[in-house]
Amino acid sequence: MKRIALALLLCAVVLPSAAQKLYENKKIDYRFDNLLAEAEKGNIVAIYALGETYRYGSRYSATYKGEPDYQKAYGYFKKAADYGYPWASWELARMCSVNELDDPDGAEEKRWYEKAFKDFKLYADNGNAEAMAKLAEFYIEIDQGLKINRISSHRSFCFRLARI
Repeated sequence: MKRIALALLLCAVVLPSAAQKLYENKKIDYRFDNLLAEAEKGNIVAIYALGETYRYGSRYSATYKGEPDYQKAYGYFKKAADYGYPWASWELARMCSVNELDDPDGAEEKRWYEKAFKDFKLYADNGNAEAMAKLAEFYIEIDQGLKINRISSHRSFCFRLARI
């Protein structure tokens, strides 16, 4: 029983810190071809950067000559979000909120905001200052009652998130 508890504790500590180390690996070359190569190796920052490249087109990456492609952006952001990268979940929620992704009832937007909040909380608990700042934005919006999505019960939704 002690071994199981120790194994669970190690997983709870090691996995978020491993994801954070991948996040902190920002020393990559942001040229489009290099981003593709780094993403193939599993570099989470490169995967996220490709999502931004496809979302914004050449405005984000001067070496990418294409137009915005929201479906490709979704694919890269989702892959980074599945790794527990909160900024990717945040971008997916924002894409839903500005109708770049099909989300007529707001369910996807809500799901991505919830995931972003949980993942930011993990990063913040590990001492990541950027994640702490993003959590502060969530709490300020809760306190001021500002809308960050189309959910009718937004205030109760945010309070429920804050209790996580």
